[in-house]
Amino acid sequence: MLKESLLRSYLKKFSRSFYITLVILPRRIFQPIAVAYLLARIADTITDTLSSVPFNKKRDFLLSFKDQIDNENLNEAFNNKFKNFLIELEKYPVQKKLVNFIPNLFPYYLSLNRYELDHVKAIVNKLINGMEKDLILFKSNDLNKVVTLDTFHDFDLYTYNVAGCVGEFWTEISLKKEKEISPVNYQKMIVFAIQFGKALQITNIIRDIKNDYAMDRCYIPNQLFSMFDLEPKDLIQGKLSNSAQKLLGYLIEINLKNYSYAIEYFLLIPKTKFRLRLACLIPILIGLKTIKKISSNKNFKNFVDHSSVKISRISVYIIIINAFLIVISRRFSKSYLYSTIDQVRSILNK
Repeated sequence: MLKESLLRSYLKKFSRSFYITLVILPRRIFQPIAVAYLLARIADTITDTLSSVPFNKKRDFLLSFKDQIDNENLNEAFNNKFKNFLIELEKYPVQKKLVNFIPNLFPYYLSLNRYELDHVKAIVNKLINGMEKDLILFKSNDLNKVVTLDTFHDFDLYTYNVAGCVGEFWTEISLKKEKEISPVNYQKMIVFAIQFGKALQITNIIRDIKNDYAMDRCYIPNQLFSMFDLEPKDLIQGKLSNSAQKLLGYLIEINLKNYSYAIEYFLLIPKTKFRLRLACLIPILIGLKTIKKISSNKNFKNFVDHSSVKISRISVYIIIINAFLIVISRRFSKSYLYSTIDQVRSILNK
């Protein structure tokens, strides 16, 4: 018999903030979302964090991993690649531990019902396809040149492929068969869910600019840099220029619109679905807290220091307590969330 506690233990080790959201979920949807998350997290680890592993080996193993998900089986050829890939990870003990979970994770994947399994397969495939494009795009980091996305369209497509589509999946798993939601509202929620996912991803992009730059990559598009006559290096200076501050303010303003869609998504979840409402409210609160913290740094002075905008564990616990207090009242939660957006706008307009 598969133990849910094993899934929970790996979630807790490899995702502090998302773990909180997952454990709050109704039990009937915990496993498909947890399995999808861990499969995607393993794929992301293969793609994004193993700088000394050659590109071809990472891509080959990533695509082989995708094939096993498609075929719903770990075949002998993959098991041999798996053993060899683990040898490549000797320098990465944390990542090795996560990748080494693949054989234990697959039984949970295969135990899902057909509807869940098909949706998990579809979302993980979509995410891996996006990761492969990412891997190819940033392959040139060996040239010691910062690679960026090109246009707003590229930026929008990227944020959809890595996060917006996750909002769709979340909604299809948790609310597709929910009788309390009308077909019209369900279709609205699919649209809002995409923007919800993008809001969280763009927050991460803004927060991680310096770390990404250190890996010779930048997810902010050239088209936006051109608007302000800037280059990626202008966003990692100790004190940002007026133009750099305006660029970040522009991007944050775009993302506040995404958060307004996230709020509307949350408000459409039936009040009877307390745990699901809570699981959606917490990431909105954490995301807005992060954006507010970034915006509150005078002239973005400490913006380039990742630790200065990271939300502390204590702050996360306070956010959870606040979420429990406001989640029940639709009117109060709406007022609280939109007032936070107004506060960020007020800070940006000073």
